[in-house]
Amino acid sequence: GSVWISLIDSFLVFEEMAGYVDNGKIKLGTDYRPSVIADFMRQRRNWSKKWDIGDLEVFGQSFWKWWRSLQPSSRIHEDRLIKLDIVDWDGLQDKSGRNGITLVIGVLLWW
Repeated sequence: GSVWISLIDSFLVFEEMAGYVDNGKIKLGTDYRPSVIADFMRQRRNWSKKWDIGDLEVFGQSFWKWWRSLQPSSRIHEDRLIKLDIVDWDGLQDKSGRNGITLVIGVLLWW
């Protein structure tokens, strides 16, 4: 829907600002990352394969725990993400490419 379109539009702006850099280095933390994501990366990111994420609820909990671990500490309050008017996103520009935000958004497609 419209939220997905907005996400993709913002993502494309982000990648453009980062210069579409993709040097292949791992850039996102792996703490709490669902194991199927590591499998996906080891198998050369086969986007056409239907990946078995297992139990949907367990995968969702794992995904959100991983996502929270990637956030600036200022966005976490009592183990929940909060929206702030001003957030220090320093370092976000280093999260472009196939192992960065692209990976997170791609994984949302499995859900």
